[in-house]
Amino acid sequence: GVESSSVQTDVEVLPEERDRVMEWANGRSFEERMTELTRSFAPQIVGRDYVKHALILQQAGGSRVAQRPDIHVAMFGDPGTGKTVMARWALGLSPASRYISAERATIPGMVGGMSTKNELFSSGDKRVIVPGVLASVGPGGIAVIDEAHFLDTRGKDLSTQLNTALETQEVPLAMVDGGKVTTKTPVLFAANPKKGDNTKFDPLSNLTYAEQAGIANSTMSRIDVPIVMRDVLQDEEEETRRAISALMSLNGNFNDNSPDGEILPLRFLQCFFSIARENAEVTIPMDIMRYIAKEQVQSRLNRSDGDSVSNRRINSIGRLACAAAKISFATTVTKEHADFAISIMARTLMDISPSASEGGKTSQQMNRDDSIWNALNSYYGSTDKTQFTMEDFVEGVREHWSMVNEGTAPKRDAIVQAITGFLSTGKRHSTNGGLK
Repeated sequence: GVESSSVQTDVEVLPEERDRVMEWANGRSFEERMTELTRSFAPQIVGRDYVKHALILQQAGGSRVAQRPDIHVAMFGDPGTGKTVMARWALGLSPASRYISAERATIPGMVGGMSTKNELFSSGDKRVIVPGVLASVGPGGIAVIDEAHFLDTRGKDLSTQLNTALETQEVPLAMVDGGKVTTKTPVLFAANPKKGDNTKFDPLSNLTYAEQAGIANSTMSRIDVPIVMRDVLQDEEEETRRAISALMSLNGNFNDNSPDGEILPLRFLQCFFSIARENAEVTIPMDIMRYIAKEQVQSRLNRSDGDSVSNRRINSIGRLACAAAKISFATTVTKEHADFAISIMARTLMDISPSASEGGKTSQQMNRDDSIWNALNSYYGSTDKTQFTMEDFVEGVREHWSMVNEGTAPKRDAIVQAITGFLSTGKRHSTNGGLK
């Protein structure tokens, strides 16, 4: 059997609340709605509007006619960038949402597992499937997996085991007659860099973003909106806005001091998203399909760094565009909705560093490795030696770095990792050959 758990349903919108939301929405364009929704979503966080846009569209969700309409978002961020605040806000927009910390998570707890239940009128026990968090989210909710950098720690391999739950959203479980749990829910990952010497994400680290966040490469490819939020110094005006926002949060009421306009109450936001989700089936007209497809092709062809945009990207844009249509209370995607979805994608790893979005190296890391290769070959061409130690290579790369590259030579660990990679992949130079 399937052991049902108590699941809260979506927000129940009262007639007077519906009238209030509809009056507000009817007097605003899509752009005006998004501006006010963004300002009111986690108002204590400023300067992260593109992240809020993704989380707002996740609340609306894609079209239910699609194989997977749910939008999966990952917020990888340095400490202090607002991940936890925004995740808590996303969680609070529907009573049907569920939360789990990966630090103490298990697959049965996240997806589901086998258990036994005492039969009331029998001496035996009945075997049942107990749904986990992802299978217990009610209609309109999301599943928040916080501290996601702990998923694969201490010998656990949880992120890989989540892949089926994220993609097909049905997970088979072994039992006498077979069984499965349904995990049709949007998932929001929030992760810091894994604990170590570096407390911030580093695009030039020897580790990929996925490795820094403790997420399996295969899991990265299931995420529609992979975002890395780095704590980077901004201009004086932006730094001042963030400082004032931090101080305003001490008052607990942003309506009294918000410089940008009125903050919509949480209950209003809950009702708005509940109404937006009522348009379950959204279609994309053929002319908009061609428009999105053309943009996808151009994104793939126009990469100048050799990093190819993933084919998965177009499906993610489609889901985001359908969610944008729901914000308009529409059943048809327009060019404005498509452009908004594309603008979100432009700020994610999907566009900034496509390889990194699927667990690979960033374009900066790949460019650094190419530069190490060039310096290595410059060193080899200047010496008569035929036998080398790793330290010979490290010193040679540093010595010849300035001859073929600008800036400071990479650290020893980066050089060693790059050379090890050249050896394992059999990388060869047209004149000098390869390493062995």
